[in-house]
Amino acid sequence: MDIADPELPTPCLPWRLEPRVLWLTAGAVLLYGALAAFANRAHGDAAMLRSALVQGLSCGVTTFGLSTLIDRGIAWQVRRRWPRRSSGAFAALAAMALGAGLHVAANLWAGTPELVATVALPLLALSLYCPLYAAIALKRCP
Repeated sequence: MDIADPELPTPCLPWRLEPRVLWLTAGAVLLYGALAAFANRAHGDAAMLRSALVQGLSCGVTTFGLSTLIDRGIAWQVRRRWPRRSSGAFAALAAMALGAGLHVAANLWAGTPELVATVALPLLALSLYCPLYAAIALKRCP
């Protein structure tokens, strides 16, 4: 099956960027950056600002990148006639593993003082967001 196959509806095509992904990304940057600043407020302004920037950028990259990864992964798997449930599960699990690794690695690299408090809520949200986003992406595909 060719990538430009007219049988595939537009939401299943891998190169289409949905505007909601940009809104979700902006919300993640603001929300989790503010949460990281709050969690690290006792360690001074420099540590608070550094952890807020690192966590905000980390969440922005993961939200945008993983949403795109899930969309493209499911589209690729649907084109190759993978079973629907395994397509969504595989895409969601791969996205969760990559996102968790990025969050922890970025904050370790930056020397975030309150690592557990900084990454706990984003990792919880990631574990909920990826399967839900994959389920929604699967519903858009035939």
